[in-house]
Amino acid sequence: MERISDKAHTDMYNDMIAKREAEVRELEAKIEENRKFDEYSKTKSSELKSTAEILEDILTEPKLTDADLRMLVDKVLVHQNEDKSLEVKLVFNVAFSPSRTVEINSEK
Repeated sequence: MERISDKAHTDMYNDMIAKREAEVRELEAKIEENRKFDEYSKTKSSELKSTAEILEDILTEPKLTDADLRMLVDKVLVHQNEDKSLEVKLVFNVAFSPSRTVEINSEK
């Protein structure tokens, strides 16, 4: 620390500078890590299918498979009414808008 006229505190100033330089290197490493993660995320998101594409693929098939149902439906709630009829409610993994209630009568 030749430029500082306070020679008595040179060691203290050197320590402060060394700490700040270490912090700068650490922050630069974090910035680089975040840049790599951002690049990786963008790559992966471009490879992922959108919900609409997945639904289109599922609905083009004549039958739904077990895997299709598991992908679309989170829960199936079944309630037997007092008149012995069944009320079935599907809770989907994604929000569909506008939501509709569909009543299925199994009576023949």
